[in-house]
Amino acid sequence: MPASKTNRPRLNPVLLASHYMTAKERVIDAGFAGEIDWQASISFDAWDERTFLRESAWVVLSAGFRESVLRGRFCDVSAAFLDWVNADSIIAHRKRCRSNALSAFRNPMKIDAILHIVKRVATESIEVIREQIRSRGIEFIRELPFMGAVSSLHLAKNLGLPVSKPDRHLNRFAEAAGYSSSKEMCELIAKTVGDTVSVVDVVIWRYATLTPNYEMALRAAYPHVRGRTLWSGPRRGVEHQPPVIMSVGAQNQPVIGR
Repeated sequence: MPASKTNRPRLNPVLLASHYMTAKERVIDAGFAGEIDWQASISFDAWDERTFLRESAWVVLSAGFRESVLRGRFCDVSAAFLDWVNADSIIAHRKRCRSNALSAFRNPMKIDAILHIVKRVATESIEVIREQIRSRGIEFIRELPFMGAVSSLHLAKNLGLPVSKPDRHLNRFAEAAGYSSSKEMCELIAKTVGDTVSVVDVVIWRYATLTPNYEMALRAAYPHVRGRTLWSGPRRGVEHQPPVIMSVGAQNQPVIGR
């Protein structure tokens, strides 16, 4: 994903982090604390075969599809694939699984892509798949069907790798804040507040879905764009010391990742 181009002044790290924490509170108050907790709890070494199959399928189906609509269909897709019990069982009932899945999600290319991933797990084992991702990272994930530049990062994030998904919401948020890429912005926020990059991704993405005018809200929060205290730039002899910003707690609600 190429870096976004922006000529806007860059919001300094302290105020960017402050706006992030406000966004995080908004997300929690709206009832999505479980998404944050789910992302924070993911460990790359802890997921099993069922988790890998489920998250891979979610990412394949998510490509070009609205999350809110997919969430309503995904239970039926999961049931069609035997609730992702294991790759061997799905392959053993491949025809039935495919037929049932197409009844829930009528896109043969995506359903076949999921079956391709399932077959690869059945053939190579989940342990080999994990080690391939550990050693090769995004390069390996992109070998899987429907895993492009953005989707591969989506799956990597949902498997516990410290990355963000540069989708349109994150890119627009970064541009509004004056940053050249969402990756740069997410990493800076993570360093300032102590959340992981993946959690920062989830918070900003969910906040954007809850706040249609989030770009305007970000700019309106700090209207004096020429003020030296609000926007960072080359300044000699001045070092910004970020304040201690505590993460907001939340109740644990198991969910599938975005």
